[in-house]
Amino acid sequence: MALKEKSSGAYNFAIIKKKFDNFGSENILNEFGHILCKVKIPFFNPYKNLQVQDLNNSNIVFIQEKNSMFYKRKILRDRSNKFIAKITKNKILFTSKMFIKGSNKNTSFKVLGDLKQGTYKIFFASNSEILVKVKMMTIMNNLSKKLQINSANYYSIEFFNQNIEKLTIISYVISINSLVYKLHRISDIAGFERRIARLRPFGPGKTLN
Repeated sequence: MALKEKSSGAYNFAIIKKKFDNFGSENILNEFGHILCKVKIPFFNPYKNLQVQDLNNSNIVFIQEKNSMFYKRKILRDRSNKFIAKITKNKILFTSKMFIKGSNKNTSFKVLGDLKQGTYKIFFASNSEILVKVKMMTIMNNLSKKLQINSANYYSIEFFNQNIEKLTIISYVISINSLVYKLHRISDIAGFERRIARLRPFGPGKTLN
């Protein structure tokens, strides 16, 4: 799909990848195919740190991973190292719960839905107003057809509130999805090996004829 320039108008959807395993940069699109922002992934990245930035490099959210024996969490900060939010995944009995704690009560949220199936909503904690709806895209999804993307690898974020800082909310979703998939340690190792393989001139097992 040929990508278009960033849209100057309003948009209701953001399209993000399921996982960010490969070093480099990944585009995040809206429903019109415009690039909204980018996710940058360092080459050597044992702590799973990510950087989400707009196209002018003026608004940046740094995502850092902090783990303990009992829970996993993501810490979000701005370019001045100011705290934005903490996203925590807690294991309660046989289910996992996500919590988003911002710098004040107006920036704290709750996450409800089926995280493993990739369908959930984010609400304001103060008044339960729905903020966004996240779901895994399917081949029959209208956005998948319109943007001509491999739907199995993408999520859609539908915004119900247009007055929020969307780059930050996108960073929330990226962090939540990362915490969900972080349990797959073997795939993390395989992903690192794939990154190394990309540095070889002709790929693994390939030679010049």
